[in-house]
Amino acid sequence: MEVNILMPVYNTRPSWIAQAINSIEDQTFENWTLIILDDCSTSKETISFLDSIKQPKIKVKKSDRNMGCDSIRVVGRKFLDGDCKFVFFMDSDDIMMPQRIEKQTSFLKKNKDIGIVGGQMQYFPDRSGPFVNSKSTSISNPLTAHPYNVNLFLFSSHWVINNPSTAMRREVLDNFDFEYMQQIHKDLEIDTNVFGDAIFYCISALNGIKIRNLSDVILLYRSSSHQITNTIHHNPSMGGGLAKHKKLRNRLLRDSVDVSKQK
Repeated sequence: MEVNILMPVYNTRPSWIAQAINSIEDQTFENWTLIILDDCSTSKETISFLDSIKQPKIKVKKSDRNMGCDSIRVVGRKFLDGDCKFVFFMDSDDIMMPQRIEKQTSFLKKNKDIGIVGGQMQYFPDRSGPFVNSKSTSISNPLTAHPYNVNLFLFSSHWVINNPSTAMRREVLDNFDFEYMQQIHKDLEIDTNVFGDAIFYCISALNGIKIRNLSDVILLYRSSSHQITNTIHHNPSMGGGLAKHKKLRNRLLRDSVDVSKQK
């Protein structure tokens, strides 16, 4: 399939996974394969649900150890279809807007110098009650407003692109240095579940990849109390907050300068 979607799962509620899958099946772009990456889930409900998936356009791949969602996404590149041209990121508890794949694929085809494109997302709360679907017009929660040219702000801000909203050319992921990503986590004592997205985009940018954002809202983002992104700014045990994020960016910049001097 031309588009492959990498979606990590770790003990996600089956109802949320089902909503995410439904939003992919509702896409106006149909030439896709969904690759679900089970990051060694321990929830019996999650495991049972994943085992029940038998749809031909969905692959379920299981890891034998917990790696963190950003690491397992990079490792997931080995499961891409042979004819895959574009790789999309997606979280297992979010909802795609119906034209997301069509809009981002079209953008990358028209702008051949761009390697990665993200988009804006709208939050909706983690709540029980009526199903919130991708065609709902009743959601009135905050929107992101990230800049078009991500490269200009990537090393001066902690958040300029929405990781689960991104799409990229396959070669960006194929050529990414996963071992270097692991080394950064180890050297800075950053948990593998924290800041992996920042490492990914910073390394990509330093390697000359142009990163942009659409102004369109292409994703509904479930805002829930358990999410790492909601706690890292307040809980030092979850990566050290903004100070560690700045330290991370500075380390990558220093490494880049050192490499340039050696050439």
